[in-house]
Amino acid sequence: MARSYRTHDVLKILETKLQMEIRSGKHNTCWYYLDGKKALRTTIPHGRQPFKSGTQRAVMRQLMLTPDQFEDLMQC
Repeated sequence: MARSYRTHDVLKILETKLQMEIRSGKHNTCWYYLDGKKALRTTIPHGRQPFKSGTQRAVMRQLMLTPDQFEDLMQC
């Protein structure tokens, strides 16, 4: 079973490890640029609450990561 992470922790990792640009609005929208072009986008809810399983799966799908890859990203 996948571990549940807090939204704030995921945002910090996306910003620091993946160098994603975070824009705050109704939700936090994170953009990954590759060669100056937007390549990936994911949406993270505001707050510090734990991710719900559906939200975590949606973020993994948007980042094109498997559960194992997502776990490795969060742990390294």
